[in-house]
Amino acid sequence: TLHTLDATENVTIAAADPSNPRVDRVVVRVRDAFLGDVTNEIDIFVVAGTPTGGATLTNCTGAGAVPGSSLLIANVLVDAAASSIVTAKIDTTGASNNNPLVRPAVGASGASGSSLIGVQILTSSGTYTPTTGTTRVYVELVAGGGAGGGCPAIGSGSAAGGGGGGGGYAASLLTSGFSGVSYVIGAGGTGVSAGAGNAGSDTTWNATTIVAKSGAGGAAGVLNTAVFGGAGGIAGTGQVTSPGGRGTAAINVLGNGAGGSSYLGFGAEQSATPSSSTLTGNAGSLYGGGGSGGQSNGNVGVNTGGPGAAGIIRVWEFR
Repeated sequence: TLHTLDATENVTIAAADPSNPRVDRVVVRVRDAFLGDVTNEIDIFVVAGTPTGGATLTNCTGAGAVPGSSLLIANVLVDAAASSIVTAKIDTTGASNNNPLVRPAVGASGASGSSLIGVQILTSSGTYTPTTGTTRVYVELVAGGGAGGGCPAIGSGSAAGGGGGGGGYAASLLTSGFSGVSYVIGAGGTGVSAGAGNAGSDTTWNATTIVAKSGAGGAAGVLNTAVFGGAGGIAGTGQVTSPGGRGTAAINVLGNGAGGSSYLGFGAEQSATPSSSTLTGNAGSLYGGGGSGGQSNGNVGVNTGGPGAAGIIRVWEFR
């Protein structure tokens, strides 16, 4: 989530030491009850340093520690006996680069947290190699979406296929046993000419440790008959799970079924209703979106539902 300030935020710097300079730190603290903090809150405050001879913005000698769950946004040099602080004494250029956002471990608080050091995006199956220094990972999976249903050849009248279901979502925090594990990226379901769409396939981490379930295919169109969309992927295996969205039903003359959405991908949109033609369904959006159904009106041939989108794995790495 992106948070912005709607007004100027003023912070107070404590009075200068009469004999030695010090380096204070301005930080943004993010507290999240889901990750073990006592409340949900974002605030900006100053961590006062220890007055130390020779302290500068370069060496930051005596600077206070950045608290857990906080992001350093500026270092401020408070010269000995200073009565004011000029812009040259405030460093915002290197602060964030040298001190990444610190998150506490789940159930922990304060400075015992761990730092985010990288995010790996995995879109093809393989074996996971963590970034050097990784001690824990938060792994998110999205399964493949289902394809929309196709339509048979019809005479007069209309038919439309149901939308494919969106892929399900699963995630877990792992503190050990994650290096070198195999993972599988679920494929999107394929459309079938004149038939029900194929389901997508599951996305898995270490076979059964984390599993996101795939979306089902939409039903094939039937002359002058409404048909169902495919179910979204059911809740899988993980500390956090969420089903995919269901594909919408197709109501012949009103149009084909739209695909169901996943946690990270939209389902394919419903197509415009043709007066006398055949339309192939649209593909679901990455990642895990369901395809839309095919559609026929008038004396036309068979068509195919749109394919579902493939899944994905996103690995947040912490030290």
